[in-house]
Amino acid sequence: MKHRTFRIIKSGWMYIFLGCVLLVTISGIIAYQYLRQDPVKVTFRDAQGFVSTNVVFKHPNETVGEVVQRASDESEKYVCNLSLDEPINAVDSLTLVEKVSGNINVDGNVIPYTSGADTISEVLNESGITISPVDIVQPGLNEMLTANTADITIARGTNETEVKTEAIPYQSEIVVNDNATFNKSTVLQKGINGSRTYTQENIYNNGQLVESVVTNEERTEPIKEIIEVGTNLEVGKPEIQKGNIQAWRPYVVLALERNGLATSEDMISKVLRQINTESAGDQNAHQEIFDSNSLVGQEAMGLMQTIPYTFDNYHHEGFDDIYNGYHNLLAALAYAKVMYGESLYGVGNGTGY
Repeated sequence: MKHRTFRIIKSGWMYIFLGCVLLVTISGIIAYQYLRQDPVKVTFRDAQGFVSTNVVFKHPNETVGEVVQRASDESEKYVCNLSLDEPINAVDSLTLVEKVSGNINVDGNVIPYTSGADTISEVLNESGITISPVDIVQPGLNEMLTANTADITIARGTNETEVKTEAIPYQSEIVVNDNATFNKSTVLQKGINGSRTYTQENIYNNGQLVESVVTNEERTEPIKEIIEVGTNLEVGKPEIQKGNIQAWRPYVVLALERNGLATSEDMISKVLRQINTESAGDQNAHQEIFDSNSLVGQEAMGLMQTIPYTFDNYHHEGFDDIYNGYHNLLAALAYAKVMYGESLYGVGNGTGY
């Protein structure tokens, strides 16, 4: 009986001891939770947009608002990115933005505001102001809100839709034909203008056009013009008008070469002067005065006013049209070569040759 009583007493003291240990442990944990301090990074953005950071220590049982009050003596000047009632325990950083005051000028009204928003767009949302795509907001919607951007102006815009059609000019392509008459142009394909029809959205502010945007477009592509230009001096009849003496220059050069004569500038110039004297550049000219040639039916004809007898005897084979300026020139120079020698001294003096 004695031993059993001792064991009971001994067991009681053990339970008391364990209870004390548990109580001390729990009290220590609770005390640690109340006394523990962990760092919280606080980022400040002032009204000028400048950013700075600070470190504040938190207690696990605190709220965000309590830490904010310790972070700044003027916490009421700031807006926190977190709810002030939120427990701070799981938070390791927060941002404080200094409030900015300004005016919103819109629809003829001036609306004062104070906000800690990040951007101009957020300020307008807070103020219940709706912006349409055609409105112009200054500063821009994505601008950071600072003391320098606090005064906001909204110019209401209007838009107007118009449909326009404009021509697309066709292009011309030149095709060279070495077998066609020199400088003769022939239209092988007629050019047709294309068209462009488009819808244009015009945006106006205060009656002034500020932007035009094309929203729809239909095109009809132009058809190009194709023109054939001949390069052969010896094919066809030259298309040269009376009085255009210099247009005969390439023909004079070729006619001199064909007759074995020099093609110096002096020779070319004297032949051009003779053309001017004889016909003023008219390859269809016919003698208008009555003289000895008229008595025998040999009136002078063509560019160099050769008489038929001379043309028949001096024309080059295959070039037998007296009213073709180039044919006439070939025969006239062949005759002048015989009469005046290779210098053609009797040509280009302002008289007949």
